[in-house]
Amino acid sequence: MLRTVAAEHPVDVGDGPIKAGFAAFFDPFGGGVTDCSVAYHLAKKGLSDIVLCEQAEISAGATTFAAGHVILYTLTEAVARLNRYGVELYAGLQHATGKDPGFHRCGNMRFATHRNRLEEFYRYQGVAEATGARAEILSPAEAVALNPLAEEAGILAALYNPDDGYISPSDLNQALAA
Repeated sequence: MLRTVAAEHPVDVGDGPIKAGFAAFFDPFGGGVTDCSVAYHLAKKGLSDIVLCEQAEISAGATTFAAGHVILYTLTEAVARLNRYGVELYAGLQHATGKDPGFHRCGNMRFATHRNRLEEFYRYQGVAEATGARAEILSPAEAVALNPLAEEAGILAALYNPDDGYISPSDLNQALAA
């Protein structure tokens, strides 16, 4: 719940400052990654009275069971921009908060074994270029050189996203809440 109360200094919330005399309080209803992320971003915008209300402890709910995959691949430009923002946020979070979010860039490779999938990779490469995501379409030989467990037989091409990775959801929450 976001509520506005009297304050001494204006606060910038992105679309312009809240008028002098007002500030916002944000009371998220949990200690999961969504509420911690909202609280983190509001604090970055200048809000200082943010309270996380969690019945047990931060990351004790559904976040504990999250897979933690950090994937840039999508054919939707708006989602691609959000995914890229997430990668940049996670990469800089330890510097910003002093807490390691457990983010590891290990890359991700997808294989095209039929024409439709290869055409999809080319469409994705356009989205990646438009949003600044790094993506490479590799020949079968290049794919096997990068991933020796793969076999060239049947592969038309591979799509490699070097910035994909994984994150520890519980560590991410601790870093966002720091």
